[in-house]
Amino acid sequence: MLKRRRKEKRKRQNEQYTRGDFFLDVVLGIPELIILPFRMLFFGVKSMIRLISNWS
Repeated sequence: MLKRRRKEKRKRQNEQYTRGDFFLDVVLGIPELIILPFRMLFFGVKSMIRLISNWS
């Protein structure tokens, strides 16, 4: 979402993608990629437990 806004802003201002932008994307993107599988697993297990407990 942040990347899309930044890209749209640059497009309007006709700016180039700089090294600083790349560095910021990497610094903010890597933690998200690391955390995403654990978040998906957590919510999947939580949903299954909720489904089983409501089913009984």
